Amino acid sequence: MKKLQRCGIIIRTIGLKGHVIVETDNYKGIFEKGEEVYIGLSTQFTESKNVKESKIHGNNLQISFEGYETKEHAQELIGKALYADADKKTGNYSEEYLVDDIIGCEVISEQSISIGTVSDVWTLPANDVWVITTVNNGEILLPVIDDTVKNIDIANKKIIVVLMEEIEGDE
Repeated sequence: MKKLQRCGIIIRTIGLKGHVIVETDNYKGIFEKGEEVYIGLSTQFTESKNVKESKIHGNNLQISFEGYETKEHAQELIGKALYADADKKTGNYSEEYLVDDIIGCEVISEQSISIGTVSDVWTLPANDVWVITTVNNGEILLPVIDDTVKNIDIANKKIIVVLMEEIEGDE
């Protein structure tokens, strides 16, 4: 499986010829014509697309893909994330963590109680959501916001979180 780096979220179409606007995640760069990128809701659910054209559009990225010739066709991409092959892309990223760095990390409460392991990352417009497989094989959906994520230690594959009662799930 390729190591993917999220570059941003497709937020809208622009024009009539299938171009979209990507709200970038501190990614400052453009893609070359024919370059392979990936589009999906998470790294586990992506489709490969080839770039037709890309350019900077204000603080965002304007991009079109081969096979997307109309505004109507491009609208199906809105709300999905744009990923690049992290091993190939040499663009300027200022994000601290790759999704693959987060998946597999042990999630621990501030009280040092093991909650589970991050099994997936959902890329949503407002914020990411980590799917945590609990020690009892349940699932917790944890919004990745300052109020919940307190510390990320990639070297030791540990994440310290604060669980709000509303999101603890049915354990």
